[in-house]
Amino acid sequence: MSYGILYRAIAIKHPLEDKYLILSEYGDNNVWEHNNKRRARSWQGDCLAGSHRGNFCTASELEARLKTVDFSSGCYAVYGRRNRSFADHWGVYKKAIKNAVSFDQLPKFELHFSQWAGDQRYIFRRINDLETLVSEQNRLENEGRPYYLNCYVSDWDYLKIYPKVPRAERKPKIGTHCIYILGYGYLKKRGSRRVFPTSNKDWALQYSEKEATKLVELLNSRGFDCTFEVRPINPK
Repeated sequence: MSYGILYRAIAIKHPLEDKYLILSEYGDNNVWEHNNKRRARSWQGDCLAGSHRGNFCTASELEARLKTVDFSSGCYAVYGRRNRSFADHWGVYKKAIKNAVSFDQLPKFELHFSQWAGDQRYIFRRINDLETLVSEQNRLENEGRPYYLNCYVSDWDYLKIYPKVPRAERKPKIGTHCIYILGYGYLKKRGSRRVFPTSNKDWALQYSEKEATKLVELLNSRGFDCTFEVRPINPK
């Protein structure tokens, strides 16, 4: 089944009103790049947002428009999400609006209008400000030309707008008790079906006495071929 994939979005803030022009990185699941290493995708005015012709909208207008889309049909998906729902799509747009860019940042995106005629694309004037955007729209509409917004956004440009937040380093939990596996050693790691012991108490998982007692009851009830018991880390 063919469906469209929304990868990322950028919101351009209207300089005078509380409105946004949405650009999205979009592609079809059945179309791949020439090296077949990843699906093809491109940046342009967002059709779901109704901005492919350069239309601005408020956040509430965008939300209302998205709610009219039948996401249950399976025709729309968000990259990296299992569900294909309004909530998944709205989350992408909300992130874009929260970190909206201004018109003075447009030159690096090479925003421009494009027109398709058969298999040829005609590229029109670069758009760097609202006045140019409006004048180009009026000119093309008066000439009867079909058009949509097109742009190039490199991964480097995108990360300057939406930098990755480094994941905080997970610190080991410090507790007063650990769990001893009789005949094997201290509990170092556990999965749903396996436990991993260590002979070094310093490497054992640490818990409060209450947490350790509750976990031992759970582990002993799961039918492991061993017995678990609570032990203090620093016995008096």
